Amino acid sequence: MALEAIENLVDLLDEYSKQDLKDKENFKQFLQLAHEHDRTEIIRNMAFHSKYLWKLYGTIRKQAPDSEHYEKLEREFAQTVEEFHGQINSLIEGVESEFTEMVNRHYLAISEQSLKHLLTLANDFYWLKNWELEMEQLQQESGEDTDTSQETTGDNS
Repeated sequence: MALEAIENLVDLLDEYSKQDLKDKENFKQFLQLAHEHDRTEIIRNMAFHSKYLWKLYGTIRKQAPDSEHYEKLEREFAQTVEEFHGQINSLIEGVESEFTEMVNRHYLAISEQSLKHLLTLANDFYWLKNWELEMEQLQQESGEDTDTSQETTGDNS
């Protein structure tokens, strides 16, 4: 997927999300990196897990810390963050660039700020997954049999 196509996709997602993408430039770079290194399946997994991570984060924020479900939600959240970290690591594995160095500092470090950045990234991937699911639903309703994940990630193999 050419950079222009990725930019168009991100612009489309930003419009779809009603301008709720939080980190469009880095989001574009993640998509570009996946395309350049044939790691689009990792992007699909990141989108799937980010939707769960984002929903879980929203649920935790609504719970009182002393509620009976809070501890379980907190453990689930920590596990999901760890899985998301693993997917990011898989995406950047073996790639040497300024971007991957920034990813390590910005998203993968163990700090409150990195967690905030990670949740921001999860928000953007959340919108990718929502859009993908909506496109699949629309295609099913119209009777088409097209795999939108290929369109989303540029994987036409």
